[in-house]
Amino acid sequence: MKTDECNNTIYRILHEAFLRNQVTFATGIPCGGQKVIIQNILADGRITHVACTKESEAIGLSAGAFLAGRQPLVYMQNSGLFGCSNDIASLLIPFRLSILMIVTWRGIPGEDAPQHLVTGSATIALLEALGVPYRILTIESAEHVVDDLMVQMRRDWLPGALLIRKGWER
Repeated sequence: MKTDECNNTIYRILHEAFLRNQVTFATGIPCGGQKVIIQNILADGRITHVACTKESEAIGLSAGAFLAGRQPLVYMQNSGLFGCSNDIASLLIPFRLSILMIVTWRGIPGEDAPQHLVTGSATIALLEALGVPYRILTIESAEHVVDDLMVQMRRDWLPGALLIRKGWER
């Protein structure tokens, strides 16, 4: 199988997991690492997409969608996760809103983007400090990782984060 075909298959599997978990609303701040994920969302008429300009805005929109009976997905980069951490702590967690966050994890060791190193090294610590469950997406886990995370989120009534490393699909 060619790399492009494999990538398309992996991204299709991931998108099907979103649908299987009743994701019907998406919003966020685009990151190049999520390009195909966002393209698949935009191409799927079953998922309402609302553009926004800040991660905090995306959290607010997703909270409204959740309260209206939708299952939201918010996409962002980990630097944006830090920017909206107060919104997560003061809205999603106390009001028990099980919102799925897809977070591109920049600044991990070996990455060539020094501006991301501080937030990269602190991303998991932030999620753990907030008590937000998370999973790290790998090519091996693509078929079940969303299901596993959503089960925990719904059981505990918490938001959750799916962390995506650069090049995860290779």
